[in-house]
Amino acid sequence: MTLRSFAFLPLALAFVGCKGNTDAPVTDDTAAADADTDTDTDTDTDTDTDTDTDTDTDTDTDTDTDTDTDTDTDTDTDTDTDTDTDTDTDTDTDTDTDTGTAACGEADLVFTAEVQDATGTAAVTWTAADDLTMVGVVTNPCTVDLSFDTGSSCLITSAELIDSSGMGMGVGIACAAVVTTWNVPAGGTVTDGITWGRLSPDSYSLTVGFDYASMTASTSFTVTR
Repeated sequence: MTLRSFAFLPLALAFVGCKGNTDAPVTDDTAAADADTDTDTDTDTDTDTDTDTDTDTDTDTDTDTDTDTDTDTDTDTDTDTDTDTDTDTDTDTDTDTDTGTAACGEADLVFTAEVQDATGTAAVTWTAADDLTMVGVVTNPCTVDLSFDTGSSCLITSAELIDSSGMGMGVGIACAAVVTTWNVPAGGTVTDGITWGRLSPDSYSLTVGFDYASMTASTSFTVTR
């Protein structure tokens, strides 16, 4: 690591009226004799005799005897035995070489900031007696090595600290105007830092600027007594 110092409905009834004849005079009551003798004798004798005799006799005797004996014998001796011994011996030995990992590239690089001490150890709590370095880190999460270029000889070109009161202080770095290639090993990192020295007890926010696609990264840390 390169270290730099800074200055939402009928009923109908019929009545018949009878009237006697009182106008004809009677002079001899015996002279008038009623010679009407009724000799009418009814000799109607009904000799009608009903001789109708019903001789219908039902002699129907059913002698039908059902002697149907079923002697059908089922001689089906089907002894089909399934002797299918097909054994699936599919031994597919196709080897899937797809590792499920998309190809990695420069866009997968991770840019972060951290604070280290003089031994290169990173932490978020320090004491006022520690000498601190503000560091820019580029990590390669891929399984292949990657590389990228910066427009200068520096990986980071600035570092800014803001304390709990909002007071800021920053440092710019003078770098050589030369394109520089940075090689980051698979799973590895590359770093660049600016030596800051000791800080007064307080909470701080650090932002570092990289000399690559205008990338920046921030972190917070505390300094105790």
